[in-house]
Amino acid sequence: MRLSLLGVLAGFLIPLLWILLGFGSMLIILLFTVIGGILGGWLEVKGVTLKKLIVSFLNKLTD
Repeated sequence: MRLSLLGVLAGFLIPLLWILLGFGSMLIILLFTVIGGILGGWLEVKGVTLKKLIVSFLNKLTD
């Protein structure tokens, strides 16, 4: 899965939960979706893969 798509999904789901709980608005969903897409695209351009991120995270947990 491309990181930009993952960033967009994360940026969409977090504010959606806020709205369901009554803490946000539709503008926040759009803002986080754009921010997530930009962040995911930037990570993809830098050559960061999801597999590398997971391995790095697991290594930090086990140390």
